[in-house]
Amino acid sequence: MTDFIDELIWRGRFHQATDEPGLRAHLADPATSPRRAYIGFDPTADSLTVGNLTQIITLALFQRAGHIPVVIAGGGTGLIGDPSGKTAERTLRTRDEVNANVEKQKAIYSRILDFSAARPNRANLLNNADWLCELSYLDALRDIGKHFSVNMMIQKDSVRERLHNRDQGISYTEFSYMILQAYDFLHLYEKHGVTLQMGGSDQWGNIVAGTDLISSAGIESLARCSHLSRQAATVSGADEELETEWQRYHSAGGWPWSSGDSGGAASTTSILPDGTVLRFPPEIQNMYANARGRWNAFGLTTSLITKADGGKFGKTESGAIWLTAPAPGESSTNRTSPYEFYQFWLNTADADVPKFLRTFTLLPRDEITALEAAHAADPGKRDAHRALARHMTDLLHGPTELNRAEAAARALFSGDVRSLDFAAIQQIVRTLPADKQGVPSPTDPAGFAALKSGGLRAQDLIAASGVCASNREIKESLAAGAIAINATPVTSADQRFTPADLVASPTGDSFIALVRRGKKTWGSVVIRPDPSSPAP
Repeated sequence: MTDFIDELIWRGRFHQATDEPGLRAHLADPATSPRRAYIGFDPTADSLTVGNLTQIITLALFQRAGHIPVVIAGGGTGLIGDPSGKTAERTLRTRDEVNANVEKQKAIYSRILDFSAARPNRANLLNNADWLCELSYLDALRDIGKHFSVNMMIQKDSVRERLHNRDQGISYTEFSYMILQAYDFLHLYEKHGVTLQMGGSDQWGNIVAGTDLISSAGIESLARCSHLSRQAATVSGADEELETEWQRYHSAGGWPWSSGDSGGAASTTSILPDGTVLRFPPEIQNMYANARGRWNAFGLTTSLITKADGGKFGKTESGAIWLTAPAPGESSTNRTSPYEFYQFWLNTADADVPKFLRTFTLLPRDEITALEAAHAADPGKRDAHRALARHMTDLLHGPTELNRAEAAARALFSGDVRSLDFAAIQQIVRTLPADKQGVPSPTDPAGFAALKSGGLRAQDLIAASGVCASNREIKESLAAGAIAINATPVTSADQRFTPADLVASPTGDSFIALVRRGKKTWGSVVIRPDPSSPAP
């Protein structure tokens, strides 16, 4: 079984940790002491982008190392919004919007992480709305806010930059985000035995705030920890002694010292939210201090993704690359088809391919090393590009969509699109420029009514597809034999295309024509009874 930190280092992902030697020791025995680590995800949208994929892969590597990954859906923090990397205030989402986004994102995690009950270290998914929305404002100020220094908080980059912007500034809402994320870690530490928070290097300040809060909470946190009895079974010495004392003091109706009782002059006093006064004698304090190293909280960050040319990763000319495929009739724009997803990886710059193989794939080291060697010897063969695209598309969308994406790529290269099904052609259409996605009204010359009444003229289909800029260019292209519609050569402007010549939707009421001019220029015409309705 691969060591988790060594694997991150080999893949170029490790950036820093709060205590690397201590964390290595903490993670050293996954067979008998599997640890829990979490990463939080923002439900601002109803999907996640390819930039979020790096953190899901980090959790997958953690699970493959024998430990337990915990996904935190930000149903609570998403109501506020992380100011990190933002130059302006976020638009606040309603609870219904955030909850809907959380539900839509769940399918993404299950594609990469193993949640099956049969797996001992199965992944967990929690929603921080379950505890943050139950937290009262007074409790937050009294039990959490007292551990935070405003002087420290305003030194955080995302806060300091906004404070210096008089036009925008930062609201108290977003300023408080750090406290909520830190409380997430404290809650997960106490109630779920989570001892490691991970994230991108831009989250370092928020992660350290969480470890500091756990440390500051000290003996009060011990009184709330539900995971200590599980961990005590795997430790020895002072830890077992502490657990014995813990059970003795906490099992029979609560602590022996409460308000009004005498716990001794040297005792430490802590007051719980319900008003109970806890007085801890020095021997308990000492045992707790000696044991904290075993139960410590750690933070780890991974390197941010950069491209060799300095460009922003995860963006194309058509926008962000999303991890969710469009569903029939769906109106969300936060979608990327499997074909477009495949093309995104296939078109990776030569200089970035080795890095992306290590960063994003779950391929074994020897396979990655072999692909890197082949790529270095002859990048023009594009073996590593194809391996990257195949692995990522299969990982996110499965073998059926991978096969469909590869079939579409081959068809576009050869020009013969007749073998493609409607779903594959739909995915191709989504990748075309907007001016080459013709959607005529039913009464247009290339519309639904004309198709049903006797077929469409080639001239009208070509014009609607946008592959030619004028009627003159259409005439010249036809004369040169440079036009094909659904792989059928067009020899005359009056050539007719009936429904049988086009690709029909499964319901039979929508049709697509793919128009090709020359070898590389493609356009499309989508013909349906009501063009304003969602695409089938």
